[in-house]
Amino acid sequence: MDCGIYTFRAHGMMYHNLRSFSREVGAEHKHLELYFYDDDPSLEHRYRKCRQEQLEKDKAVIKQLVDILKGNPYSEHLRSMGHVDNIEDYHIALNLDQTLNQKLYNVPITSEVAAVWIEGSERRGQFSNSVMLHGKDRSSHGIRSYHGCYDALSYPLFFPKGELGWHANIPKSNVSMDEVDAYRDQHRRSDANNDDTERPSHLCVSVRDYYCYRFQIRPSIFNPILHGKRLFQQFAVDTYIKIESSRLDFIRKNQDRLRADLYKGLVDSLHEGENRADKIGKRTVLSTSFIGGPRDMRRRYMDAMALVRKFGKPDIFLTMTCNPNWDEITRELLPMQSPQDRPDLVVRIFRAKLEELKKRLTKHDILGKIRAYVYVVEFQKRGLPHVHFLLIMQRKYKLTCPDQYDLLISAEIPDKKKYPELYKMVIKHMMHGPCGLLNPKCPCTKGRASCKNHYPRAFSNATSQGKDSYPIYRRRDDGRVDRSMLTAYFEANRLHEEARGILYRDFPEWYTLQQGKVWQRRKRNTGGQVGRIVSAYPAEGERFYLRLLLNHVTGATSYADLRTVDGDTLPSFREAAQRRGLLEADDTIDECLNEAAIYQMSSALRSQWVKTFPLPAIIDKYDDSHGTDREIYEEESIEPTAEDVAMKETLNEEQRSAYDKILSVVDTNNGGVFFVDGPGGTGKTYLYKALLAALRSQDKIAVATATSGVAASILPGGRTAHSRFKIPLTIDDGAVCSFTKQSGTTKLLQKAPLIIWDEASMTKRQAIEALDNSMRDIMGRPELPFGGRTVVFGGDFRQVLPVVRKGSRAQIVAASLRSSYLWESMCHLKLVQNMRAQSDPWFAEYLLRVGGGTEEANNDGDVRLPDEVCVPYTGNDRDLDRLIDDIYPNLNENMSNTSYITSRAILSTRNDWVDMINMRMIDRFQGEQMMYHSFDTAVDDPNNYYPSEFLNTLTPNGLPPHVLKLKVGCPIMLLRNIDPANGLCNGTRLVVRGFQKNSIDAEIVLGQHAGMRMFLPRIPLCPSDDEMFPFQFKRKQFPIRLSFAMTVNKAQGQTIPNVGVYLPKPVFSHGQLYVALSRATARSKVKILAIPVHDEKKKKGVERNSVINGATYTKNIVYKEVLTP
Repeated sequence: MDCGIYTFRAHGMMYHNLRSFSREVGAEHKHLELYFYDDDPSLEHRYRKCRQEQLEKDKAVIKQLVDILKGNPYSEHLRSMGHVDNIEDYHIALNLDQTLNQKLYNVPITSEVAAVWIEGSERRGQFSNSVMLHGKDRSSHGIRSYHGCYDALSYPLFFPKGELGWHANIPKSNVSMDEVDAYRDQHRRSDANNDDTERPSHLCVSVRDYYCYRFQIRPSIFNPILHGKRLFQQFAVDTYIKIESSRLDFIRKNQDRLRADLYKGLVDSLHEGENRADKIGKRTVLSTSFIGGPRDMRRRYMDAMALVRKFGKPDIFLTMTCNPNWDEITRELLPMQSPQDRPDLVVRIFRAKLEELKKRLTKHDILGKIRAYVYVVEFQKRGLPHVHFLLIMQRKYKLTCPDQYDLLISAEIPDKKKYPELYKMVIKHMMHGPCGLLNPKCPCTKGRASCKNHYPRAFSNATSQGKDSYPIYRRRDDGRVDRSMLTAYFEANRLHEEARGILYRDFPEWYTLQQGKVWQRRKRNTGGQVGRIVSAYPAEGERFYLRLLLNHVTGATSYADLRTVDGDTLPSFREAAQRRGLLEADDTIDECLNEAAIYQMSSALRSQWVKTFPLPAIIDKYDDSHGTDREIYEEESIEPTAEDVAMKETLNEEQRSAYDKILSVVDTNNGGVFFVDGPGGTGKTYLYKALLAALRSQDKIAVATATSGVAASILPGGRTAHSRFKIPLTIDDGAVCSFTKQSGTTKLLQKAPLIIWDEASMTKRQAIEALDNSMRDIMGRPELPFGGRTVVFGGDFRQVLPVVRKGSRAQIVAASLRSSYLWESMCHLKLVQNMRAQSDPWFAEYLLRVGGGTEEANNDGDVRLPDEVCVPYTGNDRDLDRLIDDIYPNLNENMSNTSYITSRAILSTRNDWVDMINMRMIDRFQGEQMMYHSFDTAVDDPNNYYPSEFLNTLTPNGLPPHVLKLKVGCPIMLLRNIDPANGLCNGTRLVVRGFQKNSIDAEIVLGQHAGMRMFLPRIPLCPSDDEMFPFQFKRKQFPIRLSFAMTVNKAQGQTIPNVGVYLPKPVFSHGQLYVALSRATARSKVKILAIPVHDEKKKKGVERNSVINGATYTKNIVYKEVLTP
């Protein structure tokens, strides 16, 4: 309790209660009961309450207190009762209104303050106004502030001899009690006991006068009140309440003079509607002279408005705050005192200075001639007074423009060399803070993220008029700031060219801060230094935006340089961050739609609206007036092309056999479940297209889906299975799809005789089982798989299996379709003939051996890669450049060639390697560049535990990177199902045709929607795996990635004529090597860069035998238990 400023606060009136003086059996002695102990027991009782380490000191203090109270009549009287037997039979009466002997001024004696009698005896010495204390009666009795014994009982240390405090019968100097009594007799009213109203105010001392007298400083006279420290503060508050109580009592008992009869019951009647008469009482009306009352406040307000009406609006708002360190206060303090211990001294000095300020303002015209003014004095929460002035100047001295503001007001720190004294005063008395993160306990920050007064303020080269009528004062960035790490960083950028490419947060890694705050280049890079910028909350304003810029902008040489974007120096860091795209503007959605409106027709604009807002898609020709559900309408609108209808004539023998078996059960009552099994290139997609065309040409509905968006985009009318069947992202055993029985999806599935699900080997069995559970329900046939509908699954278990985060081999196998109860009920159709690699039969056989795990391996378990597909490894960065040159030869000459861009890709197993290759490729790519930064947040993180620069480094699977660098003509891949009906699904490949600040113009280049132009907006994205982070991560970014390179999983289901494979480390999951190699059509179209790895089990630095006699080996992982026989 010794830290901070002691504050004593009271609400309403104060009461001090006196309880029984007899202790209950087993209860602890407290309050009044302590008076009835003998000296030694009472001291021992107090000793037990002492802290052991302060025992001796406390003994001396307690003994001194007991000695002081020995002369107190209340203490003596009650102490004398300690030897009385059967004390519970005794009653005590305390005299509340003793008469002060004006001639002797002596202290009261025990017989004057209290009387004692035994239960049943005659009451002797009964006082006219008293409080009864009973033996074991636990009732409480109040002593009001106007009772003479109030101060002596409440503050015995200030009135150790039981002296009377203020009461109603203290005559003024040169006034006798006889005069007072004569006046009372003459004006006595009907109520003889109502003495307070009879008091002649002109003859008796008021409560305010009395305590002003007690608080005075008198040389050579000891005043215990002024030495009371915290008790003095409490006494001062108590005194104020006593003064206010006295005024309120007068008002309450003189309501007739205040015309209160006009208000009696009126408000209560209105509130109660005049139907509850028992609730209507008498309301006390405060007079306008009662300071702080509502009528007083309104009177003052109307007075001020009258001045404004007469002389115009106020020109200057002036505040003076009391400074407890003023010399006039500190030199008057007694030894061991602080300003908070002397509220009397503080307010007197403040009052004197206030009068001097008024004199200088109104008489000396230090701010110009004043026409009128008003002011109010207030007390801060910590007890210091301050005053607010509103000054209305004469016409000649009115402030009408910002230039005139600068003549009176300066918001800049004075020059330390030119005005040293003024500089010291401003720094000491007029600087706000430290607050915010530098001092979270500061009153302006406590309980908030930043300063409530919005400090520090932004720089401003000139004073201007603010939007809220308050000026924005001139606060120039003239370089006169204390040298800091940041200013030294600016200087290093000016002096050292190599420093200009390093972010401020990374500077300690390359430079060291010397004495004098100068950055010096490290002689050697130890790699152990990690820089960090002090965190800031978004609510801190410019400080947060400065930090945001420093985390993204390199080479800045000054604060102004940080605010310069495209040659324009902006007035604030916020505007600079927003111009650079680091900060989301408030009108982003409006700008996005405006950008789309410039380039798009109405139908595309509606599509843009759907992508920007999570609303159902709008189809121009759809009309539900005829009762057709949207899902059915979309499927019935798909018309097969003549080329697709003719495919059945060109099927090979295996495909034709599967085609006939499937169609033979489509229209039967019990349907069938099929699994088309075949390695990549055997024509599974060709078979699906023939089946779809056959049914659609008969005006039947065939639903085409696939696990991946890329595979779905290849099928006519294809959709991802998750979007078509409403499969939950997080799914467990026994789950169902989220569509209802009355939905359009239900009616579509009931009407469709055939459902195709491609790449089913990639999906978790729980998703397929969820569709089975739902279809058994909606078809009303729970005994049949999928409710008796014909469902065709397709896939290749040699390829990548379902992704199980951090899953073991057993968990991955258990999540695959091979482990489902549906597997045994499926009819297995095998395709063996490789149609993709017909020109290279050896390569087709090699792929089957790799996929089946039968390719010969060396002692390390690695398989040999064909020599002609390997890029020689030399150990330098040129190795990756050679791989890029092999896959993307003559890049700059073919930038506008869409078929060239989309017919090749580099595959890798990890997203960070893919991102690295894409960044290299976009730097090679010529053309206009645009950089888009994401807006990252951790949901429900009020304490900013996850700063933005940390969130920016995260790139979870399925989310775009923080920095997205694009150029016209570059290939991109969509990462979300935005508009599957129009080809915008996860995995769709597009080419950038243009970009604006808030939208991207792109063209679909593969699949059934090839050639369609789309506008893509920024959308909020979250990782599909909620358990990836200990917080909910949200990124607002364009849902795309560059697709010069992509992961092996993304490439599954695609045919890529020219494939590069980059393996800095071996594959880590089943089927990855097989998928990477099988995307191409021949050995001549594949290039692999496999970097040798170090065997951790062998001597450090020794490479595994990745290259033996010129041949290249790499790991191949195959889970043979999931392969079909």
